[in-house]
Amino acid sequence: MTKSKIELPQPIADCPATILANPLLGVVYFQEVENLNLENEIWESAFGLDGLYEVSNLGRVKSLERTVNYIDGRVRTFPTKIIKQCKIKHGNTFSLYVRLSLGECKCKNYTVAALVLNSFRKPTTYNNSTHHNNFISYDNRLENLSFENFHNKRQMEFKKGVRDGFKNTKHWKENGHLENRGNTFLKTVKPLKTVKGNGKTMFQQAGRKFPITIYFKAKNEVQTFSSIRNAALTTGIKEMSIRNAMARPHKYVRFSVKKGIMNLGEFLNNA
Repeated sequence: MTKSKIELPQPIADCPATILANPLLGVVYFQEVENLNLENEIWESAFGLDGLYEVSNLGRVKSLERTVNYIDGRVRTFPTKIIKQCKIKHGNTFSLYVRLSLGECKCKNYTVAALVLNSFRKPTTYNNSTHHNNFISYDNRLENLSFENFHNKRQMEFKKGVRDGFKNTKHWKENGHLENRGNTFLKTVKPLKTVKGNGKTMFQQAGRKFPITIYFKAKNEVQTFSSIRNAALTTGIKEMSIRNAMARPHKYVRFSVKKGIMNLGEFLNNA
């Protein structure tokens, strides 16, 4: 069986293809800082920074040539150059930002995605609500960017599988994502061992999370959750109350909490 070869894109402006593009992760033109102009690259004045900086449709930022007069009489000319971009790591990927000078010893950080999109689309006010169409957070080509409100952006990321929905509680709770996430977690928890005699199964703890069972005394029923946080988000009980109920069960009258997955009979027999 022969493996299919991955075709690399053609080099741009005599730069190695391995630097400019990765067919598995997306285009990373931001790494190229030597060449001032690449093929098919279009430059536009940076939003609100006319005459100081320009951004390109490939996601690069450059400072324009300028002359600075210092108070002590010195005069210095800074040539046009491509600005190196900084990484902000989140999870298994990263985003990009640049630190730009506003003059008078003032600097400001700009996310490259928002700077590129605002500079080319020219909205009335600067808009940070940007979305990467291919879900690669460092692919800041103009064709890969679009304005999207926060709610829709998170919903698309959840459907694509690049975000687990652990945050933004209101949205996930309204759409039932928290319950589905908890059920998925319970199905993937591996049994550690089965105790002979009573047939009880011990479940392996996944990192710092572990499944719990809550017994509601008024309803005389039990509910199982994938973790303490999932239980708190679903039931409305505070996380601290659930932890305290596990440590000091005699202080709570309305409900009881135990580690593990168990039915009503098992919960009451272990009381």
